[in-house]
Amino acid sequence: MIKRLSVRAKILTLFIVLFLSAFIVIVPYIANMARLSVKEDAYLLGAEETRVIAAIVENYIENGLMTAKTLAGSMKGLKNANVENRSLVYSQLRDTVDSFPSLIGTWTGWEPDAFDGKDTEFINKQGSDKTGRLLPYLVKNNNTIVLDVLVDYETSEYYTLSRNTGKDVVTEPYLYRIGDKDVLMTSLASPIRYNNKVVGVAGVDILLDKLYEMTSTIRPYETGYVQVISAKGVYVTYKDSSKIGTSIESNEESIKMLASIKKGNEHFYEDSKTGMYHIFVPIHFTGIDNYWIVETVLPLDKILKKSVEVSFEILLHSAVIIFLVIAVVIGIIIWFSRSIIKPLEEVSKLLSDSSTQISNSSMQLATAAQEIANGATEQASAVEETTSSMEELASMVKQNVDTTKETTIIAEKTTEASASGFEEMERMLESMVSISKSADEIQNVIDVIDDIAFQTNMLALNASVEAARAGEVGMGFAVVADEVKNLANRSAESAKETAKMMKETVHKVNTGLEISKRLSAVFKDIVSNSKKVKEMTKEVESASREQSEGIGQVNKAIIQFDTVVQNNAASAEETAGTAEELENQVKNLNSIVKELYSIITGKVVEIVKETNNQRIINKPKDITKSNKAKMLIEPEKKKKVIDSSHKISFENDEEFDV
Repeated sequence: MIKRLSVRAKILTLFIVLFLSAFIVIVPYIANMARLSVKEDAYLLGAEETRVIAAIVENYIENGLMTAKTLAGSMKGLKNANVENRSLVYSQLRDTVDSFPSLIGTWTGWEPDAFDGKDTEFINKQGSDKTGRLLPYLVKNNNTIVLDVLVDYETSEYYTLSRNTGKDVVTEPYLYRIGDKDVLMTSLASPIRYNNKVVGVAGVDILLDKLYEMTSTIRPYETGYVQVISAKGVYVTYKDSSKIGTSIESNEESIKMLASIKKGNEHFYEDSKTGMYHIFVPIHFTGIDNYWIVETVLPLDKILKKSVEVSFEILLHSAVIIFLVIAVVIGIIIWFSRSIIKPLEEVSKLLSDSSTQISNSSMQLATAAQEIANGATEQASAVEETTSSMEELASMVKQNVDTTKETTIIAEKTTEASASGFEEMERMLESMVSISKSADEIQNVIDVIDDIAFQTNMLALNASVEAARAGEVGMGFAVVADEVKNLANRSAESAKETAKMMKETVHKVNTGLEISKRLSAVFKDIVSNSKKVKEMTKEVESASREQSEGIGQVNKAIIQFDTVVQNNAASAEETAGTAEELENQVKNLNSIVKELYSIITGKVVEIVKETNNQRIINKPKDITKSNKAKMLIEPEKKKKVIDSSHKISFENDEEFDV
C-alpha cells in the first residue's frame, strides 16, 4: 500500500508518524521527569530550609554556650588573681544575666573549699547551702533578678557532667519552676580549671520558648511543620505544644534516624502511611559530642499537586509546539510538491499523450504499408489486366499516388510528433536537474538544523557545568540542562532521519532522471525512424509518379514496369517493418511513461489504443481515490481503406503500345 503512494503522500505520512511518535513517547517522559524534578526540588528546598533553621538554632544555643565559657574564664581569672570575693562573683553573674535577654539565669558551682577555703564561714548563707560551698544562682523572676542557690547539683547533669568530663555541656531540655510557673529550659555549662584540675563549673540557663515561637510560624506547603529534637529524642519544639518535653515515638525509623544523626549525617524518609516526607538535619555545637536535631515535615499531597500542575503545563506546551511543527512541515511539503512534483505530473501526461498519438500513427502507417505491399503483389500477379484496361491502370496509378501522398502526410505528422516529444523530453530533463538542485538546497537547510541542534547541545553542556559549579543549589538546573541536552540530541537524530529521507528523494529523482535520459534516447530513435519513414514514403510517392508518367511507355517497357512494381512491393514491406519497429519503440516508451507517472503521483495510467475503427480507452486508475484523474484522449481518426476492386493485376506480362 505504501509503495503505491505518491512522493508527497509518502513524505507527509513519514513526518506525521515521526512527530506523533515523538509526542506519544517523548512528551510523557519529559512530563514525568518534570514531576520528579519538582518533587526533588521540593525535597532539596526543604532540606536547605531545614539547614537554615538548624543554623539559627545552633547560633541561639552557641551564644549561650559562649556566655558560659566566658563566665568560666572570668571565674578562673578571679581564682588565678587570688581575688576570693564571693560578692564579686555574685555581681558578675548578675551583670551577665541582666545583659542577655535570652538568659533566664546564670550560675556557678565550686567544689568544697575550692574557691576561697572558707566554706565553713558561709554555711546556709546567701549563695551557699548547708555545705557552705560557693553555689550562687542568679535567676530572673517577674522582671527582677533573684540570688538563689543551686540544688541537686550532685545528682544533676548540669553540674556533674561538666565536672566529671572536663568538657562543655548542653543538657537535655527539662522543666524548671520559676516562681509559680514551670518553664522548659536547658543549661549550658563550662568547666573551671585551676592547676590542671576542674575546681568548679560555670553556666547559664536559657529558655527554649523562643525556639518554639520561631518554628511554630514555619508552615511549609501550608500543612507542613518544623520541630526541634534534643540529642536523646526529646521534643524541644512541636506543632502540638502539649508534647513539648516528651520523647519521640520509638520505632524502626526513629532508631535509624538517631543512629544517623549521631554520626553527624542528615536523614530522610518518606512515610507512605501519613503522606509526609521527613527531613532531619543535625545541629552541632562547638566542643559538644551530642547533636540536636531539626526536623522538617513536608506534605506529599501538596508537593505532588504542584508537580501535576507543572506536568500538565509541560504536556500542554509540548502538544502545541509539536502540532505547530507538524503544521509547518506539512505546509512546506505541500508547497514543495506543488512547485516541483506538479510540473512533473504535467510533463508525464504530455509524454503519455504524445506516445498515444505516435502509437496510433504508427499503427495507421503499418496498415497502409501492408496494404501497399499487398496491392503491389496483386499488381505483379495481375499485370495482364493492365493490357486490357489502360483507364483502369491510370485510375489505380492515380489512386496509388494519392495513397502515397497521404502516407507522406502521415509520415510528416509522425516526424513532427516525434520531434515535439523529443523537445518535451529535453524540457523534462531540465526540470529533473532543477529538482536535484532543490533537493541539495533542502539538504543544506537540514544541515543548518543539525548544526543548531549541536549548538543547543553545547549550550546544555555549558549549563550543566555551571550548575555543577553551583553545587546543590544548581542540581535542579542541572537536571533541566540534561533534559535540554537530550532534546537537542533527539532534534539532531530527527534532522538525520530527515536527511536520510531527502537522500531517498534525491535517489528517486536521479532514477527519474535516468529514465528521462532513456526516454530521450528512445525519442531520438523515433525521430530518426520517422525520418526514414518519411523518406521511404517519398520514394513510394516518387515511384508512383514515375508510374503515372510511364503509362505512355508501358508498351515499351512492361518488364521495367514490373521491376518498378516489385521495387514498390519491397519498399512497402520495408515500410511495414519500419512501422512495426516504430510501434515496438512506442510500446517501450509507454512502459517508461507509466513507470515515471507512477513514481511521481502513485497512480497507474494506461495508454489509448486504436483497433480498426474502434478505440480502446483505459482511464487512469487512482490507487488512493478512484476516478480522480483522467487522461486526455485525441479525437478519433478514420483509417483509410483501399478498395480491392481498384488494385492492379500483373498476371500477364504482355507489352502494349500507347
